[in-house]
Amino acid sequence: MPTTASWISKTPDRCGGDACVRDTRITVWGLASYRRLGLSDPQILDAVRGLTPADLEAAWEYVAANAEEIDRAIQENEAGEEILITEGGKPVAKLVSPQAPEPVDARKIIEAFKEYSRRQGRSLGDVTFRDMIDEGHRY
Repeated sequence: MPTTASWISKTPDRCGGDACVRDTRITVWGLASYRRLGLSDPQILDAVRGLTPADLEAAWEYVAANAEEIDRAIQENEAGEEILITEGGKPVAKLVSPQAPEPVDARKIIEAFKEYSRRQGRSLGDVTFRDMIDEGHRY
């Protein structure tokens, strides 16, 4: 197997310069993120088309040797970093993380469901999850 240094590549024009497996757009931090979410190596191999066991071995070696870099890349992604996708040097799309919804006052939700149950003529104990979901679409 080639050394990790040759198996993992970093180029400025691919994935923002993040470490990738071979010459693909499969980021090492993305694989590490899957692992942190609890996926096993076989599950990761099933989820990522074109990935081989040797690729994973090289990625895990890279993660062990570059833990701070990988942690930083995962944190930046989770923080909602914008990613600009280019084709032929021209921007074609921008990926942004979805923003978390505004915090909701739980008391307002409880009052809304109490009012809903009064309108329906039944107690909250009789309200189904489907009822709650349907009613929630109004807020």
